[in-house]
Amino acid sequence: MTVVALETLTFGLRHLAAAAADRGHELHLLTRDRSIYAFELSAGAPENVRVVDVETHDLDRVTAVLKAVPDLAGLINSTDTWSRPAIEIAQSLGLPGQDRKSVELVRDKTRLRQHLYQAGLSRGTAVGVAPGKADVDLVVQQVGFPLILKDSSGTSSKNVWLVHEPGELVEIISRVEGAALHGGTLTAEPYFSGPLYSAETLSWDGETRLLGISSRRLSAEPNFREETISFPVRFSERWVQE
Repeated sequence: MTVVALETLTFGLRHLAAAAADRGHELHLLTRDRSIYAFELSAGAPENVRVVDVETHDLDRVTAVLKAVPDLAGLINSTDTWSRPAIEIAQSLGLPGQDRKSVELVRDKTRLRQHLYQAGLSRGTAVGVAPGKADVDLVVQQVGFPLILKDSSGTSSKNVWLVHEPGELVEIISRVEGAALHGGTLTAEPYFSGPLYSAETLSWDGETRLLGISSRRLSAEPNFREETISFPVRFSERWVQE
């Protein structure tokens, strides 16, 4: 069988390819820029993966390429940017895929923060803001300052601003009007200061397993660029038990 990856993370490709080879499957990688994976392709992946150059933002071209793949068993995607397109294409070809409602929830940062807040998993909620328009009173009431303003469906830490007061909020929203936003709208949510941790989990067949906790080293404000990742994080025994 053949498994196709619609882009992927910039690390780990060789492990994905090796896993497919161990199971007797062929792995194809569809990418708009193979240079992104130069390190992985030079570190053991070439013999186990076939790289296909295609404009991956063009869903019609991607679909056409997939239709020509012999014995196609599945389409996988591990990135935010192509998560929605991957589901659309998989469904159109009758391939298995992630739950569409779940992916749409996590790709809408306003809805996701509100969902977490309502479930008691976040200390603050979020407000959706249209570019060029701002209900400052609502933002102040629901979120407060300082806050983070960002593309509601953005990736790679692009279009993210740290906002300290109402005038700055109005100025940024006015400036963003007409800009190309993945989500079409902005999300205003609380600015939480402190270390950043991520729970790395795997959900399968109705169960979720915690693989470990990772942390990130961020650049100086206001860029918030994730520069390094530490995994696993060594917590105290009490934290581990909790």
